[in-house]
Amino acid sequence: MKVFSAHSITVLSLKGFMLEPPQNLTLNFPSIKELNLEKCKGMQTLKISGEKLKIVVIELCQGLDKVEIDASNLESFSFGGEAHSSCRINLVTCKSLKYLSLRNAQVTDEWIKHEVAQFLRLEVLKLVYCRLLENFHVSNSNLKTVELRNCFKLQKIEIYARSLNTFAYGGDLKPSQKSIEADMEADMAKLLLTWPSYGSGERGITCVMDSAVQVGAERVSEAVDTNRQDDDIEGENGVTNGRVTENTDALPAFESHGRSFDHCKELEIDCDMDEVLVAPINVRKNLLPPLYDLNYLKLVTKQKPKNINDLVDGLMWLAPRLSKLSFISNCQEKSLKFEYDKARTIEDDLDCCKLRPIKCWRHSIRKVTMENFEDCENMILEKFVAESALRVEATSREGNACAEV
Repeated sequence: MKVFSAHSITVLSLKGFMLEPPQNLTLNFPSIKELNLEKCKGMQTLKISGEKLKIVVIELCQGLDKVEIDASNLESFSFGGEAHSSCRINLVTCKSLKYLSLRNAQVTDEWIKHEVAQFLRLEVLKLVYCRLLENFHVSNSNLKTVELRNCFKLQKIEIYARSLNTFAYGGDLKPSQKSIEADMEADMAKLLLTWPSYGSGERGITCVMDSAVQVGAERVSEAVDTNRQDDDIEGENGVTNGRVTENTDALPAFESHGRSFDHCKELEIDCDMDEVLVAPINVRKNLLPPLYDLNYLKLVTKQKPKNINDLVDGLMWLAPRLSKLSFISNCQEKSLKFEYDKARTIEDDLDCCKLRPIKCWRHSIRKVTMENFEDCENMILEKFVAESALRVEATSREGNACAEV
């Protein structure tokens, strides 16, 4: 095809072409900056080179066993293989790579460790259905986005990226899988975690978190373990921190792993199973809240909660210093806004928190504002808050929703 060597073409998109018989294909592009191949057949191995090549996208090219790219100026590479594809990818010379997305590719622990480590400018890394990946370890100061979805053998996640602002995880996260964790060194981060649903269906849990600097977490965790009966323990910036070291086998999936993100500020959860999010009361007695510093929690569901009081109580244990708690169903958002009396001295005035280094939400809430709830829900929540919150002075309603018929 003479078009491959044409000097006047800078963008080349091919869809559905087929080579007969299947063969190894080598392409050298003198002037092309962007290459898109979609649903092309007959390529067993594909070697691409080009001094000006900036973007390469390969989607659903059947029978492709290996892709090798030699392009020192390449900035973006996306590969999407067919289901159960295990295509090998060689990008070792692509030192300028900023965006890398691989789906159904042969990605191993060693490939991540050695090849990805060469991409010092990499900002976005997305891996989907990479079935050989077990331990994901990345250290890159420029990395801003990491997505890991449906990498079914994945057991451990370690990310060290000071510029990280987005993290996405999709896959089963069961309490028994203690080795799954995520550690990040980001000043600010938005984290998106998705777990496919437990049982039938395709929905799962989606969490979006906005992270602040994690202050003295390890030092504070030691203090919490050895000084259980002391007052609240504060980090260097006055932020209370604490990691749980007790046995957490009884915790639901989210709580048992949520402490990996105990420095986060914002969290969004997409889930139809309330029980996944609510830790049993008897279990809470021996644990510290895993998301103490969380400010804003948003729960997205298909239907209304079965028991709004239990769900609010469970989520407020998970994150006891929330300023806003939102429930979104059928594109309608209902919210609880909380104001606290932080200046007031907290005594052991509630039995629930005696001898606890961190007091629960009941102690210091001063005002609760309910937005867009139905009248019956407002009444239920007002009664719940009045009976549960010790220092609440007022509850108010805004923008009440119409009751469902």
